[in-house]
Amino acid sequence: MIKLKSRSGFEHAIRFALRVLSLVVLTALLAASLHAQENISEPREPQTQADETFAAPVVVDGETLFFVRGFSALPANERAARI
Repeated sequence: MIKLKSRSGFEHAIRFALRVLSLVVLTALLAASLHAQENISEPREPQTQADETFAAPVVVDGETLFFVRGFSALPANERAARI
């Protein structure tokens, strides 16, 4: 007669705990991904180049090369002049 190894109660408890933990982790990941999808906002419209408070042109030899954005410590006009 072939004798099968029987698992102890401790081994069963460990396997059960790992299965429950796996289920909890997968559920949390699914919930997080669903929550992230809900929080995606509509893309904002880019600020126009005519808005002088946020962007200023960088002009070299009378030709506008590009626009730079300002921030609280360095306004756009001053930043463009430094460039």
